[in-house]
Amino acid sequence: MKVRHALLYGLTSALRQKRTVAALYLLSLLFALLLLAPLLPLVGGTLGRSLAGSGVESRLDLAVAADWLRTHGGELAAFRGFATGAVVVYLLAATFLSGGVVHLLLSPRPERWLAGFLHGCGLHFGRFLRLLLCHLPLLLLVAGANRSGDTVVRYWFEDTPHEVAATLALWGKQGLAILALTGIAAVFDYARIGIALEERRSALRALAAAGRFALANPGAVLAIRLLAFGSAGTILILYVAASRWLLPGAAWISLLLLQQGVILARSFLTVWRYAAELNLYRGRGLTEDARLLSRLTSPAAVRSALS
Repeated sequence: MKVRHALLYGLTSALRQKRTVAALYLLSLLFALLLLAPLLPLVGGTLGRSLAGSGVESRLDLAVAADWLRTHGGELAAFRGFATGAVVVYLLAATFLSGGVVHLLLSPRPERWLAGFLHGCGLHFGRFLRLLLCHLPLLLLVAGANRSGDTVVRYWFEDTPHEVAATLALWGKQGLAILALTGIAAVFDYARIGIALEERRSALRALAAAGRFALANPGAVLAIRLLAFGSAGTILILYVAASRWLLPGAAWISLLLLQQGVILARSFLTVWRYAAELNLYRGRGLTEDARLLSRLTSPAAVRSALS
């Protein structure tokens, strides 16, 4: 019941907060252009010509792809360097933009559209950045545990005929890794909400409060986050399927419009997710206040106060 109410609240909030979705879309598009600009000469040059000539972009041919990877090691090394920097910029941009989303969702009255969004981004960026610095080691820890799990599964099932069991073990390990990453991401979402809602100055205290809340409501927390994760994954799958259907004969404007639709849908999902989590977190706070009030107004508390 709590999850359904939170999801409906998130959906109606995202539909009402059209300006928030639009601001997030425009700024996400701006950051995407800034990220892609350094890659355009590389992709449009040697890599682009070789991709077009080999046909890797239009069909899944593992032999062609392997040969292409062997013959373009230098360009790929440069591409990986750009990609690493792009990941860092993406994490910083996502941290910056989340402040604007949470700020406008908590705003008691409508603020100026883009100015209010940017004000929220700057207002919470410092504390949200400290949360990101706490988030990265946990991501590396889960990634390391996942790789260690691969090694254990290969060692355990090596030289054995139990291929089905090995496959199930690998899928189970991968599922646990996704579940762990989802739970960690949800805790940090609630920490951001706690910082903005309760005006917490300490990122660590907000993270501790969010962790306690997630442990008290594991089903609801994971349900909202997994549904958001599944929705984003569905959008990505539809985008890949549509782009493969359009390639190679489609005009570039068709792919551009398709990509804009993906960015807009992801912006809507982000606002919807934060609104649903905000509703769930606020419901926790109201429940705790009601319990405290009931304890203070109970007959035993009244008799104790009078005596």
